[in-house]
Parts: sequence; structure tokens; C-alpha cells
Amino acid sequence: MQERFRREHITLPLPTAASFTAGVEPTFTPIVFAAGPPPTLTGGVFTAGTLPAQTYGLAAGVGQATWNVERPVSVSGAQLCLSDTGTGAGNTTVNIKQNGTLIATISIAGAAGSKSAKTPISSPQSQFPSGVRLNVGDVITIDVAAVPATTSPKAGAVVLDVYELDV
Repeated sequence: MQERFRREHITLPLPTAASFTAGVEPTFTPIVFAAGPPPTLTGGVFTAGTLPAQTYGLAAGVGQATWNVERPVSVSGAQLCLSDTGTGAGNTTVNIKQNGTLIATISIAGAAGSKSAKTPISSPQSQFPSGVRLNVGDVITIDVAAVPATTSPKAGAVVLDVYELDV
């Protein structure tokens, strides 16, 4: 039987420190505007007024995002995307785990020029498409292993490059 493949991307947003508690559904704090006139929205763009300073950010923690696999796929790569890189010593590092076993790590240095980084995910088995096969019931977990020392990135997501297997 010949397998057919369909490529897609799975995006797993990372919660911010202000909204994350392990095992609890994230909540989002409404924006409170700083002193001054409120922002004016014109054509989908803020054109005047004062926006609040962002005081939230990513925090290191285990199981900050999960994906319960519902169909057979092969994950061949991952990308860490940040709103900003943060500042200070250290990197923003995420670990991607399949059922608790590390399959990839991605890092971006604080104050780096790029706000995204990609890594291939491979398996020692020879197969097409390449990557790590995920079966129904597997769980992908994203751990934020580290953030820069002074200011952490304000928001981020991990995007998985997957091929759905039509078997």
C-alpha cells in the first residue's frame, strides 16, 4: 500500500507569565491604558493615543503548550517564533517532547537579530517523509527551558511542520 502525504503547520502558542498556571486554563488580562488619551483606531491601525507598556512575558516552565495527536503524522521540523528576543544574558530555549521524550531543542539568544529559529526533526529510521512519526494518542509537549535574564520575550509560539499520513 502506498502512502500519501499532506503537509501542514501546527501552531502552539506559548502562554505569558502573567497568564500561566500549570494545569489551569490560561486567562488573559485586559489592557489598561496608560495616562494620556486613549488610542484611536483608524483603518485597523492605532494612529494616536498612548498604549500601555507591556509588563508580561514568557517564563520558563514545563508543559507550557501541548498537542494531542488525533491522526498519524510525521513531524519534520519546528520553528520558534518570538514577538521580541528579550534582553540580557541567556537564550529563550524550548524543548519539544513526544510523550515525555525530547525530540528537539530550539534557542534564540537574548537581543539576537532574528526573532525566529528553525530546526529539523529527524529519526534514525529511514522513512518518507522524514521526521518523527506521531501516532494517534501521542502527546507533544513544549517546555520553555530558559528565557533571557533581564527581560523575557513578550510572546511566542512553536510551529510544527507536519505531514499527515493517509494510511
